[in-house]
Amino acid sequence: MESSGTPPQENYVHGYSEEHRRFLSTRTASREAAFFLPFLKPGMRLLDCGCGQGALTTSLAEALGPGKVTGIDREISQVDAARAWAAERKATNIQFKIGDIYEIPFPDASFDAVFAFTVLEHLKDPQRAMREMRRVLKVGGVAGVCDPDYEGMFFEPATPRMKELIRLLLQFSEEHASPYYARHQRQYLLEAGFSHTEGFAIGVGGGNLEITRFNYQIVLKPTIESIRPWIIAKGLSDDEALDAMLAEAQAWSERPDAFFALMQCAAVAWVE
Repeated sequence: MESSGTPPQENYVHGYSEEHRRFLSTRTASREAAFFLPFLKPGMRLLDCGCGQGALTTSLAEALGPGKVTGIDREISQVDAARAWAAERKATNIQFKIGDIYEIPFPDASFDAVFAFTVLEHLKDPQRAMREMRRVLKVGGVAGVCDPDYEGMFFEPATPRMKELIRLLLQFSEEHASPYYARHQRQYLLEAGFSHTEGFAIGVGGGNLEITRFNYQIVLKPTIESIRPWIIAKGLSDDEALDAMLAEAQAWSERPDAFFALMQCAAVAWVE
């Protein structure tokens, strides 16, 4: 793993389609941060790493008021959208800044809590990010992370084109990110300097038209379109074959027997 020098350059694998942006805007603290909320107290100063559209960050600010919540994201358009989201909801205890989780733009011991939801999976070096999270936490502070482990992912019926589509998605993530790191969260957090940790397993998915259509429209299609240039440049497929895979994925999403499941791993870690 990289531990010094210039931060590795990575891409948000799902892209920034309008459909995916709308999905990000539905996130709430009571759902996405449910494993972390019991360890937070009103008045804490919290940093949300990879804040995206700002919906989850704003929800956390509501839970922690009057504590100050800060969201950082390296994508300028996301930070702009997050500021607009918070302003529309008249959130006064929140701010958003451009920032990279590999080089968090705050001094040591700046926060009581640090959170990263489905962020570290997109990094080549999640442990480096954890060390930065540890650095900006005060003594007595707490960190929360949650990411899927893609070895625990199931699509059924697993037709040949569906299998190939998933294989391409995972190959991209294997080269550019850390799709299987999440099972090691507790180990990585301890090695990053946290004193003790607690882990959680969260299953997501199911089998009904709302879930399967969501999976196609918000995850599979936008992600394939985002990485399509990479797939073609690597000679792994062509436009015609990709279009056929997406057509089959859409047909899968309408099937009465379609099922999707994914295991998310979460961990809470403390500084002493």
